[in-house]
Amino acid sequence: MNRHLLALAVFSVPAAAAATPLPPGSTVIISDFAGTLGTQIAQSSESPGLGVATFEGTFRSAVYQNDDGTLDFVYQFTNDTGPSSVQRLTFSAFDNFAVDIFRTGADIDGADDLFTVGNQMALNADRSISGEAIGVNFSDGSLAGRINPGESSFTYILRTSATSFTDGVFGAINGGALSVVSFAPEEADVPEPGALGLLGLGALALAYSRRAKRPMAR
Repeated sequence: MNRHLLALAVFSVPAAAAATPLPPGSTVIISDFAGTLGTQIAQSSESPGLGVATFEGTFRSAVYQNDDGTLDFVYQFTNDTGPSSVQRLTFSAFDNFAVDIFRTGADIDGADDLFTVGNQMALNADRSISGEAIGVNFSDGSLAGRINPGESSFTYILRTSATSFTDGVFGAINGGALSVVSFAPEEADVPEPGALGLLGLGALALAYSRRAKRPMAR
C-alpha cells in the first residue's frame, strides 16, 4: 500500500459545471466535472492482487481541501489484467455528510501522475438509504460498458460537507470483489458536555476577575 500525506499541491481544470446532489436513498445521473480541485492533502495507490475476485486492478484515491475548508474525495480504478470486467465501484463510509458527485475522463492531476485518462464512464451513481455507501455502475447488460482488462474508469469526485477525513473503503465488484483501505469523511470532534461546562465556568471566572480588578468610580 502506498499512502502519502502531501503539503501543498494545487491542481486546476476549467470553470465549474452544475453539481449533482446525491442524497441518501437516491440514484442519479452524474455531472461532468469542470471545476477546480483545491489542495491535495492525502493520496493512495494500491494494487492488492487477485484475492477472491476474477480480476486484478489498481485503486487510486486522494483527498483535496477546497478554499472553504471542505473536502473532495477522488477515486479511480484500473482493471490491470482481468480476465473479468468490473461493473461497479463502491466508496464508504459517507453517512452524515452532504455529497455532490462528479465524473471526468481527463487526467486531472497532470504531472503528479496519480490519476490517468479514463476509458469507461459509469451510467449512474447510487447511495444507500443510510447514506453510508456510494456506488457507481458501469454495467449496461453488455461487456462494452464495463471496465474491461486494460481499461480505467473515469475519475469520480465526491464533494462533501466534511472538514476532516479518516480511513474508508474503496471496492470494485463483478461477482467477486476487491477492496482496499482508502479515505472517507470524518465528523469533526465536538467537546463533551462536561468540557463545555468547564469552558463556561472558566469564562465566568475570567469575567469576574476582570471586573474585580477594575478601579472603582469616585
